Amino acid sequence: MTTTELPAEAPWAAVLDLVEVGIGAANAHGRDDLEEPLRVARLRLMRPQSVIAVVGEFKQGKSSLINGLVGEELCPVHDDVATTTTTVLRYGDSARCLVTRHGADAAEEVDPAFATGIGLRPSPDEAAAIQRIELEWPNRFLATGITLIDTPGAGSASRDAGLALAFLRVADALIFVTDASAPLSGDELDFLKSASAYCPVVMCCLAKTDLYPHWREVQSIDESLLAGAGLPARPIPVSAALRIIALKEGDAGLNRESGFPELLQVLSTGVLEETKRLAAHRALLDLDAAVHQIRLPVLAELQALKSPDLAAPALAELQSRRDRVEQLRQAGSRWGSVLAEGFSDLANETDYRFRGALRELNKKVDRILETADLRHDWVQISGEVRTDMALAVRELVRSLEEGSADIARRVVSVIAEDEAEIAVPVVAWPDIDVSRYWTEKEQRELSLGAHAGLGYASLKGAQGGIILASVMAGVAGVVLSTTATLGVGAVFGGKQIWDERKKKTTQRRQQARTVVRQFIDDVQFDVSKTTRDMVRDLQRLQREHFATELAQRIRTQTEAMEASQRGAQTARENVSRRVAELEQTIQGTDQLLKSTSALRGSL
Repeated sequence: MTTTELPAEAPWAAVLDLVEVGIGAANAHGRDDLEEPLRVARLRLMRPQSVIAVVGEFKQGKSSLINGLVGEELCPVHDDVATTTTTVLRYGDSARCLVTRHGADAAEEVDPAFATGIGLRPSPDEAAAIQRIELEWPNRFLATGITLIDTPGAGSASRDAGLALAFLRVADALIFVTDASAPLSGDELDFLKSASAYCPVVMCCLAKTDLYPHWREVQSIDESLLAGAGLPARPIPVSAALRIIALKEGDAGLNRESGFPELLQVLSTGVLEETKRLAAHRALLDLDAAVHQIRLPVLAELQALKSPDLAAPALAELQSRRDRVEQLRQAGSRWGSVLAEGFSDLANETDYRFRGALRELNKKVDRILETADLRHDWVQISGEVRTDMALAVRELVRSLEEGSADIARRVVSVIAEDEAEIAVPVVAWPDIDVSRYWTEKEQRELSLGAHAGLGYASLKGAQGGIILASVMAGVAGVVLSTTATLGVGAVFGGKQIWDERKKKTTQRRQQARTVVRQFIDDVQFDVSKTTRDMVRDLQRLQREHFATELAQRIRTQTEAMEASQRGAQTARENVSRRVAELEQTIQGTDQLLKSTSALRGSL
């Protein structure tokens, strides 16, 4: 039966079963603080989030390919227009559409049907006003946890290439779409080289195979080009038109011919399995930590029952450990200082690097503008500037990611010195769209008025030259012929035209510098603020994470102390029965920890 579901995935049911056991254990012991993280882990396992960016030049079939993946015509497709707006598709229990307009502080909720038309260019002004569309849709493919990003057309020379590359920071995979009409261009190969440096999984799809009978020859050439460029991606031939028909008619043979089953298989093995593996690994770590905390009070009570003479020293040790963890929660604790100083240094260092990158970009633009013909090269230059800026912002965020992770590891190390094992926090990173700062000012050919101005300047220069030559000839007593007079006029007129053109070129270059510098200033101003906000939020999130972890351990130590006291006070006639109950619990936790360790080693 033809469906839009992905092929069968690796068996993660065992991990999910263990998490369910852990949730039951936390609930049975009244540890709601441990139960909630395990419920979140279960949700991540059931629907691991995978972000896939679909990119390519204009009119290559990106929107059609997305429609083929989801099995519905959610992205608009038109022969004479191209996608100009970034569209984000994710699963939702009900249809919902959010539109973000340039300059707006917040997204606006609109009719979901709006998303099926805004990506087109019937009205340039309307399309230009939209920055992003986010569409939530009840779809079986999206329900697997996949988020699709339909990007504007982007190649190496495209003005939107930087925007597409910026999205790859948050993407788990890239599907590059090129149609089967011709082999990959140099710009497409350059873009793929850049993209492969920023995205863990890069795939190439050869679209519209139903329209081009020679697609196999094109596929063979593309394979050679990709291999020559050092890119391992093999072009996957697909036909979205055949896919949609196959889904509507339930035709499995036609579905295979469409090429989408192979694409889905690659997505499953190359993207979803890795995402699930990471989700499972994190879930097992959370489970392991929760089980150890559940186990400690049980073990404390059991030891008090089996060795009453050791109850007092054991209780003192538990009290000492709790006091140490309590001190870690106090203001002015060493880990808090490490956290604050680390983020202060990180903010200063990343800001310094970002300013340096922008200074180099300014210098690069000045060098290019000195020799560029802006009447013909402006579109390419502006596209390169936007791409370089997007990559500079991406490098800034990468530095924040690495720096934040390093600070977290240092804090964990400091806390571990006081015998409290804390997990490293995991945070979600926002994306920064630098394209909204770009104000397009096209370098157009000189208008008719400008040409007329050149003509007037030429006549004026010729007239001045003729008058000057006549005066000088009269002083010298020489009579100039008509031919000589015209020659002098032509020389002076030509010089005047040259000077006027040079003036216009200088004006164009100055205008271009103004546009670029304004763009860089706007990005620097806003990104600097965004960076400060991100650093502040990261510091707050890490502080909350460590404070929550410490609170859990204090609760565990307190319950262990109470359990130890309870064991020491248990009546002798009830000891055997209680010991049997506790030993059974310990056996259950030991078996759970053993299973967790075995599964973690197999991931």
